[in-house]
Amino acid sequence: MESLQHLAAQLGVQLLPPATADDIHAFEAKAGFALTGSLRELYLTSNGLIYRPGLLEINSLAGALAYVEGMRQHWMQQIRSYFPVTENNDSNSFCVCCDKVMSGYVVAVYHDDATAVKFRSLDNMFAAMARFVTPDNRDLHDLPSDMDKPERTAGDIEIGRKLLEQAKQFDGVDRNDTLRFGMCLLSEQQVDEIAPYLEDEDYFVSRDAKERLIAIGTPDAQRALATFEESMQRFVTQCADALKRAGMIPTDIQDACIRLDPGPVWLDIPAFYAIRKRESNIFDYVVERAKFFLKDKQNKDQG
Repeated sequence: MESLQHLAAQLGVQLLPPATADDIHAFEAKAGFALTGSLRELYLTSNGLIYRPGLLEINSLAGALAYVEGMRQHWMQQIRSYFPVTENNDSNSFCVCCDKVMSGYVVAVYHDDATAVKFRSLDNMFAAMARFVTPDNRDLHDLPSDMDKPERTAGDIEIGRKLLEQAKQFDGVDRNDTLRFGMCLLSEQQVDEIAPYLEDEDYFVSRDAKERLIAIGTPDAQRALATFEESMQRFVTQCADALKRAGMIPTDIQDACIRLDPGPVWLDIPAFYAIRKRESNIFDYVVERAKFFLKDKQNKDQG
């Protein structure tokens, strides 16, 4: 794998001895998924790379297996069959997707942030690392990625649409990640396919759609965002009016969140907006939750 060899040369380190075909088969049996062609080529070239122990490494098969087992046992389902390539001593990893839909794409899996698509291939990731990593600059969180650029390929768009369709099978985090990946892979020409997710009942999906449209930034994207913001602001005003009628006076409104005193208590109005269609009387519900939050805050302050 020339991109890995180039990276090693740029970092001034030696590649580790290659894994064997038997090593790869053993990993696949334990992990429960097959490696992509690019991963197989990588490990038949070198069973990992160590730039600084504990600071930046390309995982060995053994190191990757430990990570896979940790994800599976403790906090993450493996619908994308993530293979963790990097170890940066921060519980975050760049992972190759080994599932059928996203095979070969590299995503960043964070322990405290949303998983994100980063590269179309391992070769692209290694090339970016070769340009970016230095002795004083090795935080991969800031690694420039393929998806930072506005252009999307025909393959990206096809997979993006497949992901939006596939998300219908999932719920919770799996649905959110699948929709986020799908929206990321769509281009400025698919604004009308992204915009409906601004109205999704899951607040986090709505947030991801908003961030994607902001990143696209075309006139069509701006119009979709403006329509959404107008609807949101009307809803915020209606919530504030309902609270006033119930004897609770908003003292501040910031980023569509309403402050109530004494407390203070901040009401996340976008979260209520997201569920407004499934609540028979959303404004009564907002008032009810506001009373609960104020009472809970008072009890905590007194206790």
